[in-house]
Amino acid sequence: MNTVNGMEGETTKNDTKILGYMCDKTSMMGVTVYTISGTPVPLKLESDMMGMKMTETATRVKKGNVSSSKFDIPSGINIQHDVQADQMAKMQAKNIIQSLLSVEMPAMPMGQGQYGDERPERNQDEGQESMSPEQMEQMKQMMQMFGGQKE
Repeated sequence: MNTVNGMEGETTKNDTKILGYMCDKTSMMGVTVYTISGTPVPLKLESDMMGMKMTETATRVKKGNVSSSKFDIPSGINIQHDVQADQMAKMQAKNIIQSLLSVEMPAMPMGQGQYGDERPERNQDEGQESMSPEQMEQMKQMMQMFGGQKE
C-alpha cells in the first residue's frame, strides 16, 4: 500500500462485488486491479497504457486444495542457481529494508555502487563521477550477468 500511495495511486475498500466477493479497487499508473477484499487475490484487472487497453476478469473462483503437481517444474526446463545473482539480490533487499527502517529513500544500485551503499567519488578536475576499481569490477560482473560481453 505504501508503494501505491507513493506513486499517487489510490485504493477504495469494498468498491464493488465480483463473483459474490466484495473487492477492493486499487488504481495506479493506468492500471486498476480489483482484489478480494483484504487479500491479494485479483478478480479483475483493467489497463490502459500507451494506447493499449486490456481487461482480464475471473470467470469463477474454485476453492479447495491445489494439487502438488501444479508446482512441478515442466520438463525441458533446466534450473541453475546463480550464486552471484542471488547474493546481489539479497544485498539489495537488505539495503532497501534498512533504508525503509531508517525512513530514507532506498539507494538504487545503478550509479551508486552495486549494493547501493557505495557512492561514486567525484573527480573535481573533470566534474564527472568516477568509480573505484572495486566498483568497476562489480559493474563488469553485473554486465556479464545480464548478457554483456566478457573480457
